[in-house]
Amino acid sequence: MTDLDSLPHDADGDVLRQLAENGNDLSRFMVIDFHIVVPDEQSGHELGEIIKQAGFKPDLWYDEERDEITLAASKLMLPDYQALIDAQVELGELALPLGGTLDGWGTVGNAGD
Repeated sequence: MTDLDSLPHDADGDVLRQLAENGNDLSRFMVIDFHIVVPDEQSGHELGEIIKQAGFKPDLWYDEERDEITLAASKLMLPDYQALIDAQVELGELALPLGGTLDGWGTVGNAGD
């Protein structure tokens, strides 16, 4: 189990604390959705193939509210702080050559499982 007091006080640590406070078990797997803003649909499809090879499930969609094309990169994983940081670094490095920008992550958690 993650020691909530030992988590850094940054955006990622804050989200993990909030997940735990909402009844999610941080020692159990959950689907994490990382969001990558891409410049166009073609780049999104290309990046989708690349992240698939890295073990993520791609889902490309148009965010009308923000007027952006977003590639969700989903992965079943433990919501571990360092694993989340590592995944964000990896996805950011994969996205950069295609003009993609990592735009955070989210999850529906596992409280209802």
